[in-house]
Amino acid sequence: MLTDEAANDMRSIDREIGARLRSTRQVLGISQQLLAKNVGVSFQQIQKYEKGLNRLSAGMLVKICQSLEVSPMEILGTYFQHERPSGSRMDWLQEKLLMAERKLSGVRRALRDE
Repeated sequence: MLTDEAANDMRSIDREIGARLRSTRQVLGISQQLLAKNVGVSFQQIQKYEKGLNRLSAGMLVKICQSLEVSPMEILGTYFQHERPSGSRMDWLQEKLLMAERKLSGVRRALRDE
């Protein structure tokens, strides 16, 4: 039987994995509805995964990663520090982040100028 401390640690891992899933999905510009449709669950189920309320099975993690076209290591990250996303994938993600930052800067400028 798990101790309270171990159970709390597992819940925090579930929440962190869910937050990484949400961040990755958002960076890629994919809605919860589309991801849910692609993996055969409801968008509410995706919300529960992203909030860490429901634990992702290995099989569902693989399906989600295939749908997002990312490595499971990009979601699991620091739990396996010897593994890192491929260089080309990191370059692509960084480019997407820079594009989003530029768009956000433009929106901020437009709001200031109003």
